[in-house]
Amino acid sequence: DEGLRGVAAHLLSGSGEPIAAQALGPAAYVRRQDLVDCLGYLRDRVGVPRDVSFPAARQLRAHLGSYMEAADTAGRELAAA
Repeated sequence: DEGLRGVAAHLLSGSGEPIAAQALGPAAYVRRQDLVDCLGYLRDRVGVPRDVSFPAARQLRAHLGSYMEAADTAGRELAAA
């Protein structure tokens, strides 16, 4: 839920910049691998044209990937500290 809310907020902001690790909620640190797996599952299964248009699917996939990358980076930094 937290990951999808973060992705939706970033999509609505329209900034187009990668999601910063500081924008992540606690789930990105506590259950990082579960979050990354869940968002990756959704990213890989968004259907075009059944679910959304092609441009919208590209944006959603890009934002899901950005959130996954930020969560993975934040988790590795936390593990290294």
